[in-house]
Amino acid sequence: MVDVNCNHLKDMNETWGEHWISTMKYSFILLGLFFICFIHAFIPIIFTKTISSKIRNIQDDILYRKYADEPHFIELLKTNVKRIR
Repeated sequence: MVDVNCNHLKDMNETWGEHWISTMKYSFILLGLFFICFIHAFIPIIFTKTISSKIRNIQDDILYRKYADEPHFIELLKTNVKRIR
């Protein structure tokens, strides 16, 4: 299923190039996490917190990119994150 949002770059306060760099970074991080998760499936005593920690880091980065220029940054984060760590 394709989700089309013509205002996505504006919503994220980014240019096309900035968005491309960010999404490529996430692509490589997620590819690495795929292999870590695959290994963890066979050897569950290793990488016990790696995946969840990196996913939280990605979420934090996305929210920072989206709301960093907003005057009420912390309030926006609290309303858009299920739990603040």
